[in-house]
Amino acid sequence: MKTIEQVTPHPSRSGWQKRRQRDTLSPRERARDYFLARRANIIKDNIATRDRMMTTAGSLALVGARPPKDAFVVKRLREAGAVILGKTNLSEWANIRSSHSTSGWSGRGGLTRNPYALDRNPCGSSSGSAAAVSANFCVLAIGTETDGSIVCPSGVNGIVGIKPTVGLLSRAGIVPIAHS
Repeated sequence: MKTIEQVTPHPSRSGWQKRRQRDTLSPRERARDYFLARRANIIKDNIATRDRMMTTAGSLALVGARPPKDAFVVKRLREAGAVILGKTNLSEWANIRSSHSTSGWSGRGGLTRNPYALDRNPCGSSSGSAAAVSANFCVLAIGTETDGSIVCPSGVNGIVGIKPTVGLLSRAGIVPIAHS
């Protein structure tokens, strides 16, 4: 299905370590951590991670790029005890390279397939994230949205997609295609 572009060689143990600290957390933090800790989480390949994984936005031009720090959203996930297992395929450059490009295709990862019907379009630039959840490869996947990149793949792949309000979360550490 070509949903996963790369796997973390050594997943962070922060999820397991965070579990030991639960007694000192507030009930709200405990609830958040219960969901995230020790769960398989995957992120879209245009979101920076400081580990050994590359951040390429699906492009062969960025192969070898290793950011010096985690994106804001990855930092917050790790603080909450999430274990990042890998990065998903996406439409190259979040589908901004051409008005005639194919959703879910990147030079680095090939064509993502819809897990329900392999001959169907998985829709949108976060198609790898949606297809990975739909195929039960992970519990949670993080994608990015500019114009239908979360809502379209979540609908087509039969999962729940949450599109945050612009400005609600920092976009620091995400390969951008627009500031909106």
